[in-house]
Parts: sequence; C-alpha cells; structure tokens
Amino acid sequence: MIPNPEVKLPLRSRRYGIGKEIGGAVYVHRRYAQVFGDAVLLLAAHLPADFEYDVVKYVPLTGAATFTECPQFDELPEPPIGRSCLVKPDGSTKLRPPLPDPYIYHHKWLFVADDYDGFD
Repeated sequence: MIPNPEVKLPLRSRRYGIGKEIGGAVYVHRRYAQVFGDAVLLLAAHLPADFEYDVVKYVPLTGAATFTECPQFDELPEPPIGRSCLVKPDGSTKLRPPLPDPYIYHHKWLFVADDYDGFD
C-alpha cells in the first residue's frame, strides 16, 4: 500500500519531544514519564501500593497526573484502558474502575520514542 501524502499524521508533543497531546494533556508510556520531571515522580508516590500502570497522562496547567492500566498496550493496535488513578498536586487521589465499554488509545506510537521495543 502506498501512503497517501495528503494524510497528515499527528505529531509528538513539541514541548516534551514525546507524547500525545490532547486538550492540554500529554500522554506517555510509563517508560518515558521522566520527561515531565520530578513532578510526576512525586505524584506517583501517592498511588496505591498495588497499582500497576502503563500510561501517564500529565496536565501541566493543573499539575495533576492520571496513571492508567493498559496491559495490552504492546499487543493491540488500539488497546483498551483499564483502571486509572488521578493524583492531584496536593496528593489527593481518585481511583476509577475500568468502564464496561472501555475507551481505547489511538496513535499509541506517539506515547513512545522511536527506539521503543515494546511493539513494532
């Protein structure tokens, strides 16, 4: 199949050089969360001890981050979103269960760098 030159693919975040930007939020795979600096690492310390996440959504304007389970991130082209935990700058958290009809991530290649070895 020959690519259509008129189709414009979305670009990675200009501010961070990686990540998918939507509505003031930037989404990255957990492997790249360090691009947000210490703020996100400090927020992650407030997660429940047994909470495993794959994606970080950071909102620079508010300083809040949402940590989301997405166990099929590497396997599926548009993986479903599992549980998530919103952590605000004051340390408060809100755990959200997965939806019965879950949202999915589109353009997941934006969440990672070109050298990411989790999927092709």
